[in-house]
Amino acid sequence: MMITREELDEIKNRDFLDKRNHFSQHDDVKSEKILGDFYEESPLVTIVMPIYNHPAPYFERALKSAIEQKGFSDYQVLIVDNDAEAKNGNEEIVHKLSSSKVVYFRNEKNIGLFGNWSRACLLAQSKWITYLHSDDMLKENFLATMCPIILQHSEIDQLASSSVNFDSDEFDESVLTGLKGAENRKHLLVKKVSVSEYYDGMATSVKGALMKRDCLLDIGGFRDFGQGLGLSDYTAMLKYAYYYNTYHVGFLSYLNGWGKNDSLNLSLWYPEMVANYHMQMFFNKKGNYLIRYLNKCKYTSILYRQAQQYNSGRNFSGKVIPVDMEQMERDCEIKRTPNLLYYKLIRKCVNGAKNLWLQIGQEKFYI
Repeated sequence: MMITREELDEIKNRDFLDKRNHFSQHDDVKSEKILGDFYEESPLVTIVMPIYNHPAPYFERALKSAIEQKGFSDYQVLIVDNDAEAKNGNEEIVHKLSSSKVVYFRNEKNIGLFGNWSRACLLAQSKWITYLHSDDMLKENFLATMCPIILQHSEIDQLASSSVNFDSDEFDESVLTGLKGAENRKHLLVKKVSVSEYYDGMATSVKGALMKRDCLLDIGGFRDFGQGLGLSDYTAMLKYAYYYNTYHVGFLSYLNGWGKNDSLNLSLWYPEMVANYHMQMFFNKKGNYLIRYLNKCKYTSILYRQAQQYNSGRNFSGKVIPVDMEQMERDCEIKRTPNLLYYKLIRKCVNGAKNLWLQIGQEKFYI
C-alpha cells in the first residue's frame, strides 16, 4: 500500500474544483449500438448502466429493476458494455429480457470503470440521468417518487436518495423489506446539501441520485483510474455540489450490492484515506486562522481514527488493513504526533457546531 512520490505530489497540488474534461480521454474509442433505439422525443430520465463482468444473475436482476419501474413511464434504459470481446454474456441477458425501453451499446475497447461511467453520460439523450450498477437494484417506485420532486422544484440540479446494502451472493426477496417505510411521499424530507458536508465523507452518492446531464458534462465527468489518488465518484459529487444545487430526499430507493466490486479492493483503502486528507486540507485553506486550526484538528482526528480501524479490523470489510502510522504521518505531512484525545474533543465540538448550524440554517421542505 505504498504511495509513490509522483502520486503524493499530484494530490498535494490538485485543484479539486477544476472542471477538467475527462470525457475526451477516450475519444478514439467508439461505442457501437447493438440493440434498441432512442425515443424520437427524449425522455425525462435515462437510467444508465455502465457494465462489464458482474455475474449474469446480478446483471439480470439489476436490469429487471430498471425495466420494471412502476408509476412512471417517461424514461429509457441505456446500457454501455465495456466487454469489448463480448465474452461475459451480457448481450444474451438483454435479449432475454427484451424490452423496448433498452438501448444497448458495446465499447470497441475497454475504457476502464470511470471512463465507462463518463461514456454512458455522453451517450444519454435526456435532461436527467441516474446511474444503476450491474450488481445493484432500484426500488420499483424509485422514479415515481423522485421525478415529481424534480418537476415541482426547478431549483434542484441533483436529487439524491439513500441506499441499503445487501450481500450480492445471498440475495433473496426478503432484502426488499429493507426498503419499506417511505411509501407516503407527504412525509419525505427534502434538504439542500452544502458542499462542506462532503469534506468529512460522501454526503451523497452517485447511487440513487438523479443528476442533470448538462451539469455532469460541465464539471468534466469522472476522473479515470491512473490520473491520481482518490475515489473519482467522491470528488465528482463534491464538485457537483460546489457548482450546482444538490438536494437529498429521505427515501430508501437503492439496493447496493456488496462483495464483487471495487469497494472491497482493500489495496485502495490507504491511498484513498491519504487522498481524502489532502482534499480536506485543500478546502481548509479558506477561512480565518482559528477555523483552519479547528478543522485541521478535526480532520487529523478522523485520519487517526480510520487508521486505527484499519489496523484493528473494525471496519466494514472486517479485515485488518495494515497502516504504518509513521508512513501515514509522512504521506499526510503531519509534523508531530498529535494529542489524539485533544483532537478527538475538537472533532466532537466542531461536529456539534456544524450539526446545530445544519438544523438551524439548512434549506429544507417536506413533500
